[in-house]
Amino acid sequence: MQALLEWHFSTKPQTDNAEVSGTRDVFEARSQKVFSALLKHGFTESDASLVYSIIGELGNNSFDHNLGFWRDQPGCYFSFEFDASGVTLGLADRGRGIFNSLKRVLPELQSDQEAIEIAFQRVISGRAPEQRGNGLKFVRAIINGNPKRGLVARSGTGLLACGGHASWIATTSNSLFSEPTVGGTIALIRWEKP
Repeated sequence: MQALLEWHFSTKPQTDNAEVSGTRDVFEARSQKVFSALLKHGFTESDASLVYSIIGELGNNSFDHNLGFWRDQPGCYFSFEFDASGVTLGLADRGRGIFNSLKRVLPELQSDQEAIEIAFQRVISGRAPEQRGNGLKFVRAIINGNPKRGLVARSGTGLLACGGHASWIATTSNSLFSEPTVGGTIALIRWEKP
């Protein structure tokens, strides 16, 4: 995940990075490979489906909320790493971030922290009046309270952690907390096999 973190926090990202999907169709094609890879690594079909759903929601948000608002490089960085007990997945973009997306529909928002908490707890979308916005709440519901799953997300200075493995993510990716504020959003997920 170090390469993902370096790309997200860099002042000038490497533009020919194979892990960056510049368009939604490229991202969707890459993310579809995860399902079969999870099955090959001993995950149940149910868990593989849930992981695939989470990836789709997070990755699609990169495109849905940043079109025309990329800091520099458009797209979504997506990577995953398997080990003996599970998988670690990461998604990042260099877009406008959750606060700037939601501020349009919630002008009373005061901070990145408030925005990220609302995004993962409420049915809300920066694309109002469209009836959308259940996705990040859905992601949190799948992760939260499960000792074998974890999510850490950062957008601006806002940070959200949930699930039993959130502390594992924080320990292995401490630059997620120490890097200076940049635009965009980053999410790291840990999912252990049953």
